[in-house]
Amino acid sequence: MARVETISSNPNLAPPPSLSSSTATRVTSVSASPGSEDDTPPLHAVNVALRWNGSKTMIWRVTATFWCALVMGSNDAAYGAIIPYLELSYDKSYTIISLVFLSPFLGYTISAVLSNQIHQRLGRRGVAFIGPACHVLAFAVISSNPPFPVLVIMYIFVGLGSGIQNAGWNVWISSLANSHEVLGCFHGFYGVGATVSPLIATTLITKAGWAWNSFYYLLTGAAVLELVNATSAFWAETGSKYRQDNPSTPGRDGGRSPNQTRLSLTYRVTWICAIFLFLYGGVEVAIGGWIVVFMTSIRHGSRFASGMAETGFWLGITLGRFILGFVSPRIGERLSIIVYIVLAIALELIFWLVPKFIVSAVAVALKKAEQTSAPRADRMMDLTERLVCSSNLAFFSDRKIQSLTQKLGNSRLKSLVDWIEAVIEGRSNGSVVYFTRIHPMYPFLDRQSFEETAFSATLAQTLETTPAFSALYHAVLALGCQYHDGGSFDPGKGKAWKFFQMSLGLMADILVPQESLLSLQALTAMSIFAMNTCCLQIDEILIMEAARMAHALRYHRAICSREQQVWCLRTFWVIYGMEKQLAFQNRENSLIADYNVGCPIPETPEANFGSYNWFLSSIRFARITSQAYELLFSISATQSSTETYYTTIDYVQERLEKWRLTVPEPFRPGESCPQQTFNDPVSKMVALQTHYSYYSMVIALARLTLQIGSDDGARQDDSRRSLMASARRIIELTQYIDKAPHTPLFILAIMPLVALFLLFDFVVHNPTHSETKTNLAMLDIVSGHFAFVEHASNGSLPCSLVSEFAHIARQHVKDINGGRGPGDIMDAPRTPTQRPFRGHIRTGSSVDNQRSNVELSGGFEPYKHTDSVGQPAGDLYYSAMDASFDFGSDPLLPGVDLRTLFGSVISGGFDSPEDAPSFGLRRSGVSVTTYSLRISCSPANGRTSIVRRFKQLYGCLPPTREHHIDPVLGLDEVRSLLRVFREDRFLEWTLEKYRRHGNTFTTSVLGDDNICTVEPENIKTILAVKFKQFDLGEKRRRTFHPLLGDGIFASDGPQWEHSRTLLRPSFTRTQIAATDLYERHIQRLISQIPRDGSTVDLQELFFNLTLDTATEFLFGESVESLRPGSSAESSSFAYHFNVAQDGIAFSVALAPFDRMIFRPKFRESVGEARGYVGNFVKKAIEYRHSLDAEKHAVDTTNSQSRYVFLQELAKETDDPTEITDQILNILLAGRDTTASLLSMVFYHLARRPDIWDLLRSEVATLDGKCPSFEELKQLKYLSWVINETLRLYPVVPSNSRTANEDTFLPVGGGPDGKSPVFVAKGQRVAYDVYVMHRRQDIFGPDAEEFRPERWETIRPGWAFVPFNGGPRICLGQQFALTEASYTIVRIVQSFKEITNRDPEPWEERLALTLASKHGTKVSMVPV
Repeated sequence: MARVETISSNPNLAPPPSLSSSTATRVTSVSASPGSEDDTPPLHAVNVALRWNGSKTMIWRVTATFWCALVMGSNDAAYGAIIPYLELSYDKSYTIISLVFLSPFLGYTISAVLSNQIHQRLGRRGVAFIGPACHVLAFAVISSNPPFPVLVIMYIFVGLGSGIQNAGWNVWISSLANSHEVLGCFHGFYGVGATVSPLIATTLITKAGWAWNSFYYLLTGAAVLELVNATSAFWAETGSKYRQDNPSTPGRDGGRSPNQTRLSLTYRVTWICAIFLFLYGGVEVAIGGWIVVFMTSIRHGSRFASGMAETGFWLGITLGRFILGFVSPRIGERLSIIVYIVLAIALELIFWLVPKFIVSAVAVALKKAEQTSAPRADRMMDLTERLVCSSNLAFFSDRKIQSLTQKLGNSRLKSLVDWIEAVIEGRSNGSVVYFTRIHPMYPFLDRQSFEETAFSATLAQTLETTPAFSALYHAVLALGCQYHDGGSFDPGKGKAWKFFQMSLGLMADILVPQESLLSLQALTAMSIFAMNTCCLQIDEILIMEAARMAHALRYHRAICSREQQVWCLRTFWVIYGMEKQLAFQNRENSLIADYNVGCPIPETPEANFGSYNWFLSSIRFARITSQAYELLFSISATQSSTETYYTTIDYVQERLEKWRLTVPEPFRPGESCPQQTFNDPVSKMVALQTHYSYYSMVIALARLTLQIGSDDGARQDDSRRSLMASARRIIELTQYIDKAPHTPLFILAIMPLVALFLLFDFVVHNPTHSETKTNLAMLDIVSGHFAFVEHASNGSLPCSLVSEFAHIARQHVKDINGGRGPGDIMDAPRTPTQRPFRGHIRTGSSVDNQRSNVELSGGFEPYKHTDSVGQPAGDLYYSAMDASFDFGSDPLLPGVDLRTLFGSVISGGFDSPEDAPSFGLRRSGVSVTTYSLRISCSPANGRTSIVRRFKQLYGCLPPTREHHIDPVLGLDEVRSLLRVFREDRFLEWTLEKYRRHGNTFTTSVLGDDNICTVEPENIKTILAVKFKQFDLGEKRRRTFHPLLGDGIFASDGPQWEHSRTLLRPSFTRTQIAATDLYERHIQRLISQIPRDGSTVDLQELFFNLTLDTATEFLFGESVESLRPGSSAESSSFAYHFNVAQDGIAFSVALAPFDRMIFRPKFRESVGEARGYVGNFVKKAIEYRHSLDAEKHAVDTTNSQSRYVFLQELAKETDDPTEITDQILNILLAGRDTTASLLSMVFYHLARRPDIWDLLRSEVATLDGKCPSFEELKQLKYLSWVINETLRLYPVVPSNSRTANEDTFLPVGGGPDGKSPVFVAKGQRVAYDVYVMHRRQDIFGPDAEEFRPERWETIRPGWAFVPFNGGPRICLGQQFALTEASYTIVRIVQSFKEITNRDPEPWEERLALTLASKHGTKVSMVPV
């Protein structure tokens, strides 16, 4: 039976709050008398509520609203699943990312203002259209991965659409019969969408590899259905119908009705419900948004499991709304509220106090299930005097603490609450982690005794009355919580530092009273913590104080009570090992004299790792370290003769070798270590400490040997071998280092930095040596290690600056070798100014393979390089110091305090670039100055501070900024770009911009600041010097991928390196010089040039020519596009390949909005082109599989008459997708570059008869015969013509790179454009070769003219890069130039005159490559 509501008979009385001002009801009136014409309803008239299933139209409308609710729920729940990926994609903090929650709130606020106007003017039809339309717009733009400001704006539209629909559909459904159940189902469908949305998003992102924004493709489709369905269902609900059904009520005197919104605000129940819904909705969406981050970061769940926890959260909402909505009315609202509140409190406490992932996941799901079943807002509106308490209960919430703090007038309450929270977590986790991760390496603490006190009921009293235990307790918690996100690379940050700070505050109470074991243990624990980066320069003080106290307690003589003897001795030997290592690093005498130590070493079973007694072994090594310093590195040792030095070094090396052999094989330096050694985190740390300690001593002894003796002899040779092998081994081990705050600085940075310095020195002094290639690869690896350290520290340790060493070394090698890279060093002659190299070393690396013998996964072989050293492989030189050298001044001695490179507790840094120190290496006329590596760890070091310090360090100044009408998003720039592309004036427009703003400037496009430059030094930096700091960028990889896949032109990093290694063998001199490949196709082209002087478009013929030659070279058979009557399949491929290229160019121009455009023709052409190539790939793979090694040799030498690129590539890999990708990449480059070059050459030859005559004269020296590769190289004027064409019309006129880390360009900043320019991570740098090639200051005042003769004298270097430069220089450069030269010669030999037949001025046709819009229309006269 329908619910019946009584209408008040007083027209001047405002309706009660239980009635909506916009109700969709049918009014059935009873006439006052039969036949009365008065339509005014009588006093006893009633509103009869519509039933949701009363008609097919009603069912359709209710179903449409349910779908709207599902879409809204899908969007709201998606936040949680994508937030971690938003942070990574946009590189923003959580604070900035949280703007995506504020944006919908703004949209909802706007909808509250507009909702009534939409109803009055457009009716529910307007609600059904505007709400979903906002969703379609927002989801479509978000799916294109827009800039972050655009993303925030789009979420405003999401909130606007959801707010309009929420208001409209809630009110409409509330007017239906059984509205409680129907509205529960409406919100239940919201829950359904919220449940499946994170499930789908998480699965697609984590399992299927989708980008986060790709999920919004699905939401866009759902929103389109929402728009069509809702608009159709409510099309008849117009504004006039709404006004008729909801007439305005006249005022008391017949005037305007009172403002209903203002009137509703006078009811207390309005505010109660509004506040409740405000808090409930905010908490619901916030929890749904951040639950994944919480479960990942705090509960340490995997990303997929955390995403499933969010699914459970929304599933709880769904079940609560569908099921409990029918239960609550039957048990009564008062009872249901009480039950739900009690359950909410219980589940909230479980979620808070039980730090288990599965428990938290279940609790949050059940808590939301009961919370969402509370009475609806519209039902509470009927109970005007009832107040309902929130079902959630939080103790000491931020708002409560803030309120109480204001009342108290101080912050002691907040500090107390923070401390209670830390103690709760610390007591449960810190102690356990400490004895699991730290104690096995430093076994000085009695766990049972410590935990009895730490977990006793009198802990608070003990901490207050016993400062020594309090200091020990907090130091243990500090060490333990480092492994649970409590650690920090910065002093003053993180929970671990807070605990440690409490221990530091008790130092006076520990040192002043009488010494005790407890005080010594507290100092020991604090010393262990202080070996990390955040406590630099405190460790020395703490360890020295601990050594002093141990000596004062006479533990070194075993003088202690019998009850505590074991722990007294353990503590002493832990301090002994730490103090000896510190003394050796600091070049100081140890405070603990070995001759005065007379205590036994106790058993420590917890420090045994299989058969390896780590504790005993580390003490033995500490003893060797102590003796080595006293005998070799102390002041008294400097008085020894060279022979005495050698004898002592041999003695120490013998002891060191004996110690090494006592270490079991799984941990032994110089032996192969199994992978399982590094699986357990404690075992891994022990192995790293063992290896690095050993190699530090080997390096010290080797360097000392070189310093005290001559440069000749086997001893020096062995020392050089040891230095290089040890440095390489140290770098190989960096793959196993945890880039985390708990890793000791000795392992994290000092030893890798020592290795880097050593190899850098080897490269600088041996630029042409065969080992240089491997050393450069090792420098890249260790640079990557420090880049990871910077990433792990969130930039507080900008260690990626270390990569400058690798860049400097590579550039030095290239400069010494006459511009050739390290790949050519074997053929490089020794420079006359280079010092004679001494010593011999050889590694297991191949000369042709630039990758070092480093296994980046799985097991490794520690002494792989050393084992192979000893065979002559060229002279190797390492700089030995003068005999009178000062031991305290050596900047590369392993004992130098390299820790100062990583800051200290006191804030540091440079106030100006001039303050930055540098060190130089000068040998044989070669001077190399490195950039400063001093890095500050100030507590205030955030992103802004890091950038500011970086700019100060390198003197970076901003370049000129282009003025925009829209300074925020730069929409005017986008509009201009689209206009000039449409008008084919992009290059002209770009040239004018540089003339206005200078050679380097910044511009804004869709909120992103892009740097534009035509400075040769900047381009050199991007492409070569800092090659590894710049990538192609996501835009290029994404837009190129449909056609080119993961080929060489659409990949970065290891994928690009793999592609280049795969393709390089196909571009040897033998293949390039095979000019017979072109002859048949060129003759076919010549035959299609009219002999009667009629007009022909050479550009079209050249594109067909290069397609034919490229496909024959690649596939073994040509598409024969120049042959009349060529096959339909070949013609179809050429057509689809062109369409696909144009589609990629379109995507690049419109990105990121290209994904919003449906382009079936583009997709079809991509599929056809890849399918055509795929057929050839399939044949090549079958050919490879059909041949065994012997048969293949016969076929290769006898039956195969020429080189086929595809078949050779198939020998390297049988992955059809990879081969197809690479073939299409080479085809794109091989066809378009050469065709474009040839077209522009003949474009100018037709307009310059003087140049045509000079070229004919030079070609005439060939006497009409086909030129060989060597003869083509002798045609100087031809090469000038080609260079001049490439200068004015480069094939790729504009390019760009994106910084993958913070870096800088050498010039372009400041008013004069000569200062460095800061480039932020993720910032795009565009370099325009077309503009740079026309600079008058480089190419002369006639730079705009076509004058080949300029190349007789000019040598522009990096100002001329038609084929790019650096490691990514075009592999097929010589192939293209050879084909172009051969084609020009053969045409010139066949025709004696050429005439221009194109009256139009030159206009660009810019796709992926540059061509002439009007072609190359000429007429030619044959010979």
